[in-house]
Amino acid sequence: RAGHSIVRRIMDAGAKGCQVIIAGKLIGARHRTEKFTEGHIKYCGETAREVMDEGYAVAKRKPGIIGVKVRIMKPEAKLPDEITLKIVPTEQKEEKTEETEKKEAEEETKKITDIKGVGDATAKELEKRGVKSVEDLQELSVDELASIKGIGKKTAKEIKEQLKKISSEEG
Repeated sequence: RAGHSIVRRIMDAGAKGCQVIIAGKLIGARHRTEKFTEGHIKYCGETAREVMDEGYAVAKRKPGIIGVKVRIMKPEAKLPDEITLKIVPTEQKEEKTEETEKKEAEEETKKITDIKGVGDATAKELEKRGVKSVEDLQELSVDELASIKGIGKKTAKEIKEQLKKISSEEG
């Protein structure tokens, strides 16, 4: 119970990680070791030497000696796997904004593949015929759609119905 409360208090104080190890005759005549860990703990290497603080204390009780070891990772500790990105402003941003505006305009117009009955293969066939947008698709008649490879009369009628629904929703 004492171990959990100490760990909680240390973590509430802002530590990134904490470990409390209590060893000795805690309850009864047998020696036990209890570990209470929370957050990030580094055990070995240069990282452990740099970011971990360690402390050790001994308590003498009637049944025997109890050792308490505490490891705390500092709140300002910077681990090697943590990175920060610096964004350098350049002239390329202006070009990118123009490109993103064009992409946004394209996204606003519905994709051909969003229409029921038009899959990826059918969209490729339509692009071969010069149909690249929903507006181009609306200009085609049912017979012209049916003449395209992969689209039958029934599918062509379904596509036209879907286009009518889309145009009525937008209008």
